[in-house]
Amino acid sequence: MIIFCQSYTEVKYTLSLIRQNPVNTVITPSQSLTKFFQFIANEYPIYNIDVIYIEPYHWKTPIQKNILAKSVYLVYDIIKGRHYLREHYKFAESMNDELVYFFSPYFNSDTYYLIKKLLEKNRVIYTKDQANDAILATPTKLNIRLFIELTAKKLLYGNDIELKSIFGNITSSMSDRFLNKCIIEKPLLNDYEKHFSFVNHNYEYIFFHDDMIEHGYTDVGFNKEIDSIFDVARESIPEDKIAIKYHPSTVITNRTLNFKNELPYQIPAELLFNDRVKIYFSVASTALAQVTKGKAISLIDLITFKDKSVKLSIKDYLEKSKRSNILFPQSLDELRKMLI
Repeated sequence: MIIFCQSYTEVKYTLSLIRQNPVNTVITPSQSLTKFFQFIANEYPIYNIDVIYIEPYHWKTPIQKNILAKSVYLVYDIIKGRHYLREHYKFAESMNDELVYFFSPYFNSDTYYLIKKLLEKNRVIYTKDQANDAILATPTKLNIRLFIELTAKKLLYGNDIELKSIFGNITSSMSDRFLNKCIIEKPLLNDYEKHFSFVNHNYEYIFFHDDMIEHGYTDVGFNKEIDSIFDVARESIPEDKIAIKYHPSTVITNRTLNFKNELPYQIPAELLFNDRVKIYFSVASTALAQVTKGKAISLIDLITFKDKSVKLSIKDYLEKSKRSNILFPQSLDELRKMLI
């Protein structure tokens, strides 16, 4: 069985599938997920997991500001990129008669390229991740810059690739035409958490950090706003009862929030849930939407966004994908009352 896991929201589905099969290959474009699944492979050899990290081709065309320079680098990227894809993804040629699972059509063109190759000799199954299914991905109006970028990607990866806008950012997406070539199934979840042991903790309050600065949603004042919010929260919460889990993509220089206790950033947030936790905090983490026991509190209305429309789309996404109620305090006084 071959499983593509592109994000932390997909880990629960990946682990559920791993439990069903004696031999598994997990393919991911994330370095932190690679480390996580290598940990799983070492700790649970019974599942015979092979982990493959795919480092996406690094484009030069998008970073060129001049249209002429973009056109020149378009040719460069197509020639260099084709050689890169041939050399780095040779392993796919030996994968035949396998079940291939993936959970999201977004974010990574190299994943699309590999799945397209595997579709020729394997049974490819698209299992919709609940979190990704709730994303409002809208078609992008193509200006000259985006037209050049899309043309390059189609020539390099294949014709069934599109550009979509998600939370104000432009990202690659597989087309509906391509997805319809795959088998589409509902996501499968089983009691995987009973078979894989992760971090055991006694915290009653957890803050799931979001990489809002890295995404460009907020400016450098974001960390100060978070510290101010938790100065208020600590009026009701003992310091030894609260911990932070940073988002895996957060660079070390931005891990400066005023928390004494820190949970391992490599462990998916959902795998840190337990019955002892009273409240899960975050600004916009998808983990809030997965909470079923304890309170889930989003701080999104207490944070200053550069673009209010992005804030509204993220909030709408949390509302659509939630499995239980998410609280949205409108002021620090309202937050205080939720902590009582």
